[in-house]
Amino acid sequence: MGLLLPLISNAQVNRYYEPAEIEYQSTYVSPDYGVLLDLAIEIRKKKEKEFIKEWLRYYQTCKHYPENISDGWHKVYIIHFENETILDVEMRVSSNKVIAIRSKKEVIHTDNIPINNGCCRIPTSAEYFYNEIKRINKNYE
Repeated sequence: MGLLLPLISNAQVNRYYEPAEIEYQSTYVSPDYGVLLDLAIEIRKKKEKEFIKEWLRYYQTCKHYPENISDGWHKVYIIHFENETILDVEMRVSSNKVIAIRSKKEVIHTDNIPINNGCCRIPTSAEYFYNEIKRINKNYE
């Protein structure tokens, strides 16, 4: 019995008596946000170009177009042909003419742009009253 006691007391005072040294190393790698942002912009541009092609194809194959757009605010696609971009805005119509454009930030008044076949055109872009065009074509299906 006397031999076991010194062994037990030796086991209590050993290398675990002091806490182990902890070494931390960072495994986090910060992404290059500039590259990610550029990639997101390229993806958006590609999707916009595809959407513009699909929309123009749909518009050209429509058999019916609204003769008059009702007075009030309407959602409109503005397609810029030069840089192939699209904006989703609202336009105020009065007597089948666009009198104002509302974007997210402001309202811009226009010079009574006439609407023909659910679309009004200015030199660099076209504005399509997509809800009206889709509604009138659904009525004939």
